[in-house]
Amino acid sequence: MAINLPIVSKFSDAGVKAAESSLKKFSQFAKQSAVAATAAIAGIATVSIREFGNFDSALQQSVSIMGDVSDALRNDMAEAAREVAKTTTFSAEQAAESFYFLASAGLDATASITAMPKVAQFAQAGMFDMARATDLLTDAQSALGLTIRDDAIANMEEMVRVSDVLVRANTLANASVEQFSVALTTKSGAALRALNKDMEEGVAVLAAFADQGIKGELAGTQLSIVLRDLTTKAIKNKAEFEAMGLQVFDTEGNMRNLGDIIANLEDVLVGMSDETQKATLLQAGFSDKSLASIQALLGTSDAIKRYETELRAASGTTEEIADKQLESFNAQMDLLKSRLLDVAIEIGGKLAPRLLDLLDRMSPIIDQAAPVMLDLFDRIQAVLTKVYEEVSPLIEAALPSFLQLFEDLRKPVGQVLEFLRVLGETVLQAVIKLVTNEAFLSALSSIGKSFGTIAEQIGIVLKSPIVQFLLDLTSGIIITGLNVLAGALEAVANVFQRVIDVINAFNRTSVAPKTLPGGGMTSVSGFEINRGTQTYVPGFAEGGIVLPTPGGTLAIIGEAGQSEAVIPLDRLDAMMARGSGNISITVNAGMGTDGQDVGRKIVDEIIRYERASGRVFARA
Repeated sequence: MAINLPIVSKFSDAGVKAAESSLKKFSQFAKQSAVAATAAIAGIATVSIREFGNFDSALQQSVSIMGDVSDALRNDMAEAAREVAKTTTFSAEQAAESFYFLASAGLDATASITAMPKVAQFAQAGMFDMARATDLLTDAQSALGLTIRDDAIANMEEMVRVSDVLVRANTLANASVEQFSVALTTKSGAALRALNKDMEEGVAVLAAFADQGIKGELAGTQLSIVLRDLTTKAIKNKAEFEAMGLQVFDTEGNMRNLGDIIANLEDVLVGMSDETQKATLLQAGFSDKSLASIQALLGTSDAIKRYETELRAASGTTEEIADKQLESFNAQMDLLKSRLLDVAIEIGGKLAPRLLDLLDRMSPIIDQAAPVMLDLFDRIQAVLTKVYEEVSPLIEAALPSFLQLFEDLRKPVGQVLEFLRVLGETVLQAVIKLVTNEAFLSALSSIGKSFGTIAEQIGIVLKSPIVQFLLDLTSGIIITGLNVLAGALEAVANVFQRVIDVINAFNRTSVAPKTLPGGGMTSVSGFEINRGTQTYVPGFAEGGIVLPTPGGTLAIIGEAGQSEAVIPLDRLDAMMARGSGNISITVNAGMGTDGQDVGRKIVDEIIRYERASGRVFARA
């Protein structure tokens, strides 16, 4: 018998969804990693191509002046330059540039490859750049006659010797490697070579000069003068030299050691005064110029001999100093950078041929695209020409209208200026009327707002396209108009200032009349305004006191139809004594009482007295 049993199963897809989510995340990570890796590879490729290009260019410039250099020899030069970069703080590009100076000194490719590491050590020890080091070292070697062009090994050994002596001199005396190199290349090297003097002896004297503060070119020049005059004067003035006991040449006719000659000269001059020393040397035939150079070495014979001994034992000094220079943190970082750049050069060297091959393959495409591009530019030019030909007549035709429009604008601009003038006069009248009114500040504020509104309206007009175009065409005339506008505003400001000056003048006057003769005056709170001339003159028909002011006060006298007396107050008592009696006026004043207030009180008392008792001032 068959029995059917229903089976219900539940399946959870959480695990599947989790796995799917993980796969999606992994896919996104893989895409991002791929993008980052691609960007990194592209960046590395770009840097590598750039560094290889710089290095290859510097190397090619050096090879170009060496004549026929095989590919194998060129590769050897490249390897030598890159190896220098790994062992010094200089880059492979700088080392490649140094080949140029080695070639300029007459060294061929093989000799340059051999000399390169020694030049790098010299630059490292002397702390100057590779190009400068190569130039100085090869020049000094050549000046001393130590360059050997047909033997790369022997030439390298002489170069090392020169380098060791110069670096050692730097550690012994107060001058740099560069200063000693410059001294040798400035006359002294050639002078030493002419007299068969070796480098160690000559540099020992340069070290003695350096201790006297004589360095570089000056030291080289003075050493050449010493060598020249010692030998020349010893020959020309042989008798004087023998009488002095000064011996410059040995029995074989060769110049003695410089340290020995200076010691001999010190013995001859010992105990002499400065005057006697100079007279003795002049008698021996030395000139003032050579005398200064020789006297600078007096007392240095022991130092010269000591320096010479030290310099003859200078072998290995350059390498030792250069290695010590590399122990610093900065130097180690430079070495690390050089190694990274060397890797970049290696990568760039492998990418460059493929890139060149790609460029070669693109050449046909470029050749095919060039005519199409040229045709496109020709068409663009034709369109632009046509547009210009069509638009140009329109512009020329419209130009007179624009000029006429500008001429038409002259009148509105003039009206604006006239409006501003009238406004200025109106403001002036308002200031005069409101000068004693508390609403004065409010009135000024309203005027300011009026100016702002006008300026805003003018600005709206000026911002319109057509006005902007006209302004551009006639900027000179517009600027002139603005200058006129500025002058008008300045005139308004001057009027304001005059009003203030007048107000200040009236404030110093205690009494002012109501009217002037002829009805030409208007009274405003006690101030007189002549409408014809705008001149303010107080009247004194009713009397008054005028306080002293610089330049005095303008006043109208006799305007009431009767005679008046004007008399200084210090003469008032005498006048009253000649009259009918004395007037006693009592004014109470305390600390801080204002002088003008006292004057006004006196005037008030006089007027009050005259109202009660009649006039007291004499009338004619």
